[in-house]
Amino acid sequence: MVKTAIVDDTDPNIVYNGGWEAVARTYSTTSNEFNSTFHYASSNGLTMRYSFRGTGITVYGTMSQPTTYGIPVSTYSIDDGTPYRFNSTGDVVNTGNPTYTFSHIPFFRSPTLSYGNHSILITIDNVDETTKRRYYFDFFLVEGVQDDDNAQGTGSTNGPGFTIVDDRDSRVSYSGGGWTTVGSGTSTDYGRTTSTTPSGRDG
Repeated sequence: MVKTAIVDDTDPNIVYNGGWEAVARTYSTTSNEFNSTFHYASSNGLTMRYSFRGTGITVYGTMSQPTTYGIPVSTYSIDDGTPYRFNSTGDVVNTGNPTYTFSHIPFFRSPTLSYGNHSILITIDNVDETTKRRYYFDFFLVEGVQDDDNAQGTGSTNGPGFTIVDDRDSRVSYSGGGWTTVGSGTSTDYGRTTSTTPSGRDG
């Protein structure tokens, strides 16, 4: 079965180069980092690399008050190919209030890849510790994962971990009528959407 795997920032197969800081808590009361952990970069030129097996990868992180602190520069290279800059794929969610801190922001989504072994290299720039303009990394989503990929747990695969099924996933079947999928705009909801029943009705 093809799945989507979630790979936390604490996964030992992620190679952090330079002075990345690991934090074992959520960033703030308006964010909800996966497993309550994240890594952040506060100096320029830091990199991270991850090798995976699948058909695509998305990078998720936290944005901290972009109108106050600004947005760091980040570039993403698949299989050491042409680098893409942050938000070049147009997938960044409008947080609604840029003076707040929000998690589950998609920083980069790769194009669809042929199934097999791939790598992603992330390079960080334009960060400033004195003004708290930092890059906050939370987790990867790896698309097109086969059952054996999660079971093997070697450096060239995704390792043992979780798979994620969003409320909008086509494999989810809603019955009973009246279900509504809404964009909540709430950072504690994955993808900022929820599927709800009408008031006073059980699903």
